[in-house]
Amino acid sequence: SEEAIASKYEKYMHTLAIIPTISIAVAGLPLTLYNNANLWCWIAAYPPTCDNDEGTHGHDWPCERGENAWLFRWTLFYAPLW
Repeated sequence: SEEAIASKYEKYMHTLAIIPTISIAVAGLPLTLYNNANLWCWIAAYPPTCDNDEGTHGHDWPCERGENAWLFRWTLFYAPLW
C-alpha cells in the first residue's frame, strides 16, 4: 500500500534532502563566505566591491572575507539547484 511504501522510504528521502543541504550550509562557515549582500546575508565577498563575476574588479581592493565567493556561489548554490 501507499502508506507502507511511505513509511519504508520516508527516512531515506528526508536524509537525502537534509544532509546535503546542511553540509553545503556549514561549508560556508569556515570559508567565511557568508557576508552582507545588501538585502540579506549570502555567499558574497567583503567588501562588496572586491570582486565581480570573474573574481576581479576595477579596484585594487583585496577581499577581507569571501574570496572567490562568486565561484562558491555557483558551485554550492546554482549548480545543485539545477
